[in-house]
Amino acid sequence: MISNYEIRRQWITVIKNSKKYKKQWEAIKDSKDLLEATINMDSERVVKALDRSHELVTGRFNSSETLQSAITLAYYSTTDYYTIIIKEMDRRKGYADVVMIPKDSDRSALVIELKKDKSEGKAINEIKEKHYFSDLKLYKGNTLLVVINYDSNTKEHKCVIERI
Repeated sequence: MISNYEIRRQWITVIKNSKKYKKQWEAIKDSKDLLEATINMDSERVVKALDRSHELVTGRFNSSETLQSAITLAYYSTTDYYTIIIKEMDRRKGYADVVMIPKDSDRSALVIELKKDKSEGKAINEIKEKHYFSDLKLYKGNTLLVVINYDSNTKEHKCVIERI
């Protein structure tokens, strides 16, 4: 994440105008659609966007590091709308992979759990049981629980989104 607005815009300009980073630029362009799909709880659109981002950015699939990199870049546009983005937020009972708190309460906060070869239903239950969202109790807007699971056998993402 590039927190300084001017530097982030300069980085975008470099990526946009460089043939070397064409794949990364495509993923960044797609990130607004991914964020919109997530906010609208459209799991199918989320999966399609993530599949494309993962393919564009890494070309590799079977490591948690490449999955996290693909997801981070796929959600790049969140920096325009979210003030706080926390990776691996410690909940003493486990870690919330990514928590995003928006600039205003008109947008939903996001608690994103990344899994590989797991059950999406169990992952949603894990978020709830371990209260990964409890630090958001002062936030007055909606919160979305988002599970993104990568199946290394089928090479596909699956997504479940619930509003709490």
